[in-house]
Amino acid sequence: MIFDEIQECPSALTSLKYFCEEVPEYSIACAGSFLGIALHEGTSYPVGKVEPLTLYLLSFTEFLLALGEKALAKRLTEGKAEILRLHSEAYVSLLKKYLYVGGMPEATLTFAETGSYAEARRIQAGLLEMYDQDAPIAHVPRIRVLWSSIPEQLAKENKKFVYAEIAKSARAREYETAMMWLLDTGILYKVNRVTAVRHPLRSCSDEKAFKLCGLDVGLLSCMSGLDKDALFEENKAAAA
Repeated sequence: MIFDEIQECPSALTSLKYFCEEVPEYSIACAGSFLGIALHEGTSYPVGKVEPLTLYLLSFTEFLLALGEKALAKRLTEGKAEILRLHSEAYVSLLKKYLYVGGMPEATLTFAETGSYAEARRIQAGLLEMYDQDAPIAHVPRIRVLWSSIPEQLAKENKKFVYAEIAKSARAREYETAMMWLLDTGILYKVNRVTAVRHPLRSCSDEKAFKLCGLDVGLLSCMSGLDKDALFEENKAAAA
């Protein structure tokens, strides 16, 4: 049995404990958002009764496979520098496609089937709209402002995330909840600066200096309004 969007039904989540204990012969698979589960007050997660599996976006290698580039994907996995150099032009071209389309499964599938950058962009815009609609009402304004500032923050040469770039009077404490929501959903990643490079790296982490990176490079390019010609056309001035 498959329970999809299980976060929408707290009782279904609770039932997993009883399926495990009373009818273990049944195979149950669930799909949903852990964030949605966390937002349901009074709902307990069946610890020890389920085996969680986090699904991530397509990596560049998986993107190559999705486009039917099995040989190039295999060579990339093998990691032999001299072989990769021979195919550098093909890899650069495909990497540019990945930077535009990204690794969201639906966007990648649509691009693989149609070859249309416009269709991939349409899917990305729809996903961004859904993320926006999912935000908790009480924190929507700050979530939107923080979220929309990410492309500009990454484009600048700031060595860390600057709250004043959001608004002149912005303070960290005012955006803590908004940032936590975006991080918990996985829409953003927080990358801390390190004071030294040694193992374990976390021991050198500077919690006050960090950058926020988007979930997917394709979604980030969509948010930025990046035109594909900026990636695919040769720079005439440079060529001259």
